[in-house]
Formats: sequence, C-alpha cells, structure tokens
Amino acid sequence: MPLAKGQNPNRPKTGSSIKVEPIRTKTAIDNIKKILRDRPRNFCLFTLGINTAYRANELLSIRLGQVRHLGVGDALDLKQSKTRKYRLVTLNRPAVEAIGYYLKHDPHLRLADDDAYLFYSRFGEVLTVPTLTHLVKTWCQAVGLKGNYGSHSMRKTWGWWQYKRGKPVPLLA
Repeated sequence: MPLAKGQNPNRPKTGSSIKVEPIRTKTAIDNIKKILRDRPRNFCLFTLGINTAYRANELLSIRLGQVRHLGVGDALDLKQSKTRKYRLVTLNRPAVEAIGYYLKHDPHLRLADDDAYLFYSRFGEVLTVPTLTHLVKTWCQAVGLKGNYGSHSMRKTWGWWQYKRGKPVPLLA
C-alpha cells in the first residue's frame, strides 16, 4: 500500500540532498559493460552516460534523428535542461559503437522515424530519470560496488576520469 504524501521515512528532508558517487575503477566499468552487453539499450545508455557527461534527463531526451548517422568525432548538440543553453559534445569511439550496436539490435528503432526518442521502456514510453536511477543502482550492485549510486553517477564518472587524466578542475566545472 502506498504511503501518504510526506510519510515516506526514506525520503530526504526538504532542502537536503543525496550524494552519489562516481564509478572509480576501470574494472567496475568493464564489468558493468559486460553484464549489459546483451541489453543494447542499457549498454548504450550507460556508455553514453559515462562518455558525454550529459545529465540523465538530457540523455533521455535524445531523439533518433540526432544520432542515427553520427560517426566518431561528430558532435551531438543537446539543449541543457538546467541552463537552457546548447552544449556540443564530440562523440568518441565507444559512444558511437554503442549507438550503432543499439540501432542494429533494436528492431523498433530501425522502423522508427527521426522524431522518436532513442531510449524507451518496454512499454514504448520514454524512460524517466527515476527509472534510470533504479537501473544504475541495479548495475552497480550487480558488479559488487558498495556505496550510493544513481543516474548522476554516470556524469560524475566522466568527471572523475577526466580529473584523473589531469584535466584542470575549473575547466571541468
């Protein structure tokens, strides 16, 4: 039975926030990719998430026509939900290969028009951020990661690895 509004003891207090962690090891990333390999949508979602630093709702807003013909080094230009500005991201090989793998293995997308969302549920509806958060938590638990993970963990993972490669923090921010 659902709880009455405001009665969920697990919900954070108003004004507080829940911190999620980045995925800090290459082994964990590889293990997540390995378990997602037979789920092309989830594999593509995870790979794009850790390679583009887009927010979860921005990833879920991608349309098929925006990515159908992209190659390595091509740019994906999405409007940021927070700032309302467009942000151009150059796609690397893993991101392009994940998109291609997804498009090749999903019969629905081969027939869909360019205005269709790239990521949809098994019921044909666009995925939501809470659903993505649940998926990321499930993937991280499946590979034995301890800690708090969610949809924002993919964005943080990108930042973490850029920082570890010597990118200056002000540039990343």
